[in-house]
Amino acid sequence: MSELSFEQMLEESLKTIRTGEIVTGKVIDVKEDEIVLNIGYKSDGIIPRSEYG
Repeated sequence: MSELSFEQMLEESLKTIRTGEIVTGKVIDVKEDEIVLNIGYKSDGIIPRSEYG
């Protein structure tokens, strides 16, 4: 793997998600008060019950 490829991968992994932005993901856990999603970023997405009630 070249350094440029590694640099590109690093830049892609550091993208910022802004409030209101629509992203896609895969549900990885459903709890009583929230849904946890793998959205392909550094941390998982969480949708609180008040948002999907």
